[in-house]
Amino acid sequence: METHVLESALDVENLLKLVKKLQKAGNLEPRIEDLVDRIDKLQKAKKLLSEELCEYNAQCEKLSEELDLLNAEKSHLEETLNEKQEACRILQLQCEQREAETQRQKQLSDECKQRIEELTSQVQEEKLKQRKQRIEFEKQLEELMEKHKTLWEFHVRAAPL
Repeated sequence: METHVLESALDVENLLKLVKKLQKAGNLEPRIEDLVDRIDKLQKAKKLLSEELCEYNAQCEKLSEELDLLNAEKSHLEETLNEKQEACRILQLQCEQREAETQRQKQLSDECKQRIEELTSQVQEEKLKQRKQRIEFEKQLEELMEKHKTLWEFHVRAAPL
């Protein structure tokens, strides 16, 4: 497009120079055909430039519409990205909360297991203690029964019939 504009501008300048030259010479009539030819060339160049300008304007409009569509898509994608990032942050927070809850429950479970082991140990110790006491009681009872029997036998022998 620039070359056509430049050529047209040069043609107009050349035409003006030619007209001035002919005016000085006083001979304009034999050159009218040259002027008509040049005017035709200029009109054709103008028409061509006008068509190119229309094409460029149409292309510019099409590109502008495409840019608008791309900008709209970009906005939509940015909005979607922001939503996804927010959802990701929420999920990460939930994950961290669940991990903390899981850790708390594990700690509580470990503490309960430890307490159960301690209580089981205490129960076993108490059972052993009670068994020893029962054995000791049975031993004392047996000794007492033996003394009672001996005393009864002695009393029965000593008493007259």
